[in-house]
Amino acid sequence: MVEFQNSLRINTDVSAVYEYLSKVENFSKWNYAVSEVKKLKKKNGAGKELYGIYRKSSGPKYEEGYLESSIPNQKLVMVIKGGWFPYEMEYTLSVDGSQTLLNNKARLSPSKISYFPLQLAKNNLQKAVYQNLLVLKSKLENY
Repeated sequence: MVEFQNSLRINTDVSAVYEYLSKVENFSKWNYAVSEVKKLKKKNGAGKELYGIYRKSSGPKYEEGYLESSIPNQKLVMVIKGGWFPYEMEYTLSVDGSQTLLNNKARLSPSKISYFPLQLAKNNLQKAVYQNLLVLKSKLENY
């Protein structure tokens, strides 16, 4: 498994951050590599609503994801499969005065063959995810 994390402060209420993140369809509004997210008319084996994630970057153009777990105003975990490798994005929220502290932890599960190249690209991926979080921050602060 390859892991990394990013943190930032957002100048808005924790409930607004949670509400925006919990709407999976919003993912395409702040992730530069995602063109569209659609709620599918099917569920996974655990009964979780599935979402089709359409990418505009190089590589696989379609993935499926679902909200694995959520605790209102505290935590969301999204699992995505079908691309280069399965991965999990965890968003932990906490209140810091009038701001929300967002901690994002990425857990990537590459195959043995793709583990080494992914490990080499880890820092670039972390920077790209952080750039997406800055877009999220901007959207929420001007929401």
